[in-house]
Amino acid sequence: GIAEYIMRIDTVNGFVDFSLMFFEFIHMLAGQELNVYNHRDMVQEMFAAVSLTERMEKLRKEFSNFSKRVEVIQRIQSKSYEEINENKEREAPEKNKTEKIKIKGDNRAADIKRFRKNIEGKNLPPEVLKKFDEEVKRYLGINTQHSESNIIRTYLDYLSSLPWGMTTEDRLDVQVAKKILEEGHYGMEDIKARILEFLAVGKLKAKVHGKILCFVGPPGVGKTSIGKSIAEYPSLLIRRAINRKFFRISVGGDRDSTTLKGFRRTYIGAMPGKIIQGLRDVQVSNPLILIDEVDKLIDRSIHGDPASVLLEILDPEQNNAFVDNFIDLPVDLSKVLFICTANTTSTIPKTLLDRMEVIDVAGYTHTEKKHILDKYLFPQEMEKAGVTEKQSEFRITEDAKKEMIENYCRTPGVRELQRSLRRIMEKIALKIVKGEKNLVIDSKNLEEYIGDSPFYPDRIYPQTPIVILPLLH
Repeated sequence: GIAEYIMRIDTVNGFVDFSLMFFEFIHMLAGQELNVYNHRDMVQEMFAAVSLTERMEKLRKEFSNFSKRVEVIQRIQSKSYEEINENKEREAPEKNKTEKIKIKGDNRAADIKRFRKNIEGKNLPPEVLKKFDEEVKRYLGINTQHSESNIIRTYLDYLSSLPWGMTTEDRLDVQVAKKILEEGHYGMEDIKARILEFLAVGKLKAKVHGKILCFVGPPGVGKTSIGKSIAEYPSLLIRRAINRKFFRISVGGDRDSTTLKGFRRTYIGAMPGKIIQGLRDVQVSNPLILIDEVDKLIDRSIHGDPASVLLEILDPEQNNAFVDNFIDLPVDLSKVLFICTANTTSTIPKTLLDRMEVIDVAGYTHTEKKHILDKYLFPQEMEKAGVTEKQSEFRITEDAKKEMIENYCRTPGVRELQRSLRRIMEKIALKIVKGEKNLVIDSKNLEEYIGDSPFYPDRIYPQTPIVILPLLH
């Protein structure tokens, strides 16, 4: 067909039309791969030929070259396809192995099962349950290799572990509470009376609402320990005075609001604040939370305002819907009993102080320190040092105890007295190991055990000397 058509070409215009049509056809077949020459230039060369036979010869050669190029390209493509298939076949086992490892390491189903088990029996609010279901769907729909996967997993872990609606029943036994306070602390009658009044009101109302008590006093007078005694009785059976869980946080020197309120989930490694972490640890929504050193809280800084966050936590009008940055859902803190400690009220922000019931804790007198030394500190330090009186028949005389209290431990609290007694017990332990017995510690050899006194006696002379002044005339 094409040859017969070519033989019927008898004019220049017919040959030009055929040439243009032919090269347009070549250009269409070759596409971008063979468009390496300009076919109009070739047509011009053919027009330059004198005879029609010469022109046809040029056209035949060009078509032959084009056929060879197509064959080369086809061979290259065929070889490339073969190499690609070989690579796919070679990489397939490794890819399947990797996929199996990914599937084997995907524990999302087990995580979701654990999260759902955590919320069984809890009274989750509707908005919390809705948020939980949404995050579960996100967790299942995201790739485990994605960084967001770990953040969602951590969020679901905390959300399902919080004690939604879980409380302990208050056991408001005033007599037991009085016994606990008497056995654990000597003196401090005002504080003990106020605590017993608080429990008595709760007993009459059959429930204890959240309250904010603030113990203010010098260091070492037992503010922190008496707060813990309200929550638990330290005996072998760990009896509870009001049957509440206890945890303690310290805010002294804290200048970052995220410590209490947590980080937003946009940050890598975000975690909730100390309040949410504490609720997760004790697994009840009505614990006793002891907040230490509130007078040393930084009021405002470039990192936020922790005092305002603490106000949101303590204020009864706000803490029924406390929102942590990480959880981003309201958490009820109205049932929590808060106890704060401070050395002075002058540095506590006024807005915080207004919400607190301040109870002053005065220092101990000489007689109270002597009683605390004999009844509490002496047995405790003996046990810590592993020393018993029968091992070496040692004793500390009353004069030595009086000397310790008057000339070594003049601070309002008993922390320095406990530290001095600990040094004595450690030296006694060393003497026992060396085989020494019948040790007596009195006022004369007290310096051998605890060093020189940091204070001088108030009286320069044992008796006031008689001074005779001459009369001037």
